[in-house]
Amino acid sequence: MDDFNEQFTSANLEPLIGENFQLSDGHGGFVEAKLSEVVKSITKGLEDLDGETFTARFISPKGAISQSGNYQVAHKAIGRCTVMFSPNSHTESEVIVSRYKGLLNHQ
Repeated sequence: MDDFNEQFTSANLEPLIGENFQLSDGHGGFVEAKLSEVVKSITKGLEDLDGETFTARFISPKGAISQSGNYQVAHKAIGRCTVMFSPNSHTESEVIVSRYKGLLNHQ
């Protein structure tokens, strides 16, 4: 089950900083990655909408996430979801989330 919209939020992730998450690349590859940081962003002009923008940074073994791609993330506190990881270095990668309800109707 993909719980992305309900569970992969900055509020749910912040208490999990320092914990390990299980990642699967969908091709039989698995790796553990530690959530190292959650950084909230303020998106100018969208403050009145229901939603958020944030970056979740993860640390993994060297070369485990060497290119951008979708990974299924699992943690007992949030369940499973699929997100796009982008590597920042040989050991750090990040997920950037930006979602707002009603954005298409926002003037």
